[in-house]
Formats: sequence, C-alpha cells, structure tokens
Amino acid sequence: MRNRGFRVNQNDINTNGSRLQGHLDITFQELSIILGKPILSNSDKTKAEWRIEGEVNGRLVIATIYDWKTNKNPEYVTDWNIGGYNDLSVSLIRKMFPDTRVSRSRF
Repeated sequence: MRNRGFRVNQNDINTNGSRLQGHLDITFQELSIILGKPILSNSDKTKAEWRIEGEVNGRLVIATIYDWKTNKNPEYVTDWNIGGYNDLSVSLIRKMFPDTRVSRSRF
C-alpha cells in the first residue's frame, strides 16, 4: 500500500533488528484508516503490526507500529509501540500522525 509518500506492509520492508523507539496513542480504527490492515500474528509478543517506510529530512526511514505483550484484542489497543533503527522512526510517525500524541522512549 502506498499512501502520501510512505509504503506500508510491503514484503521488502526489513524490520529485523529494529527496536523500541517511542509510543503512539491512537485507536486501532484510526491506524487502519490511514495504514490499512495490519500484519496479524498469534505470537505471545505482538498480535498486530504495521511496517512502514517513508522519508524524513531526505533520508529513507523504517518504522513499525505494534502492540507489545498485551492480552487485549488489537481492536481495543490505544497505546502502541513505535519501533525502528533510530529516533527518525518516531519523526516519521509524528509526520504521518501530526494530531496524535507521539513520544520518544527514554532508555
């Protein structure tokens, strides 16, 4: 899926080795409107994930939005993790969701 300068859930978006960078307060329904259907899993760690590739300051950035170790159905999650290789992934999500609370993780 290609939306507004970013790609979502394409097989060639490699997220291996990415890690927690921040958090996003948003409903599953709002995410699905912008990003489409998530990648669903029966894992004990994550049940729904979006893999995103976009540009921030001329750099290609990979980010993920995912639930983490929650026993909730993803449709009821409102506190999502932002993953990536660096804090530019948080900048990408903030750019995509400017009216939503996005925060960086504190390590």
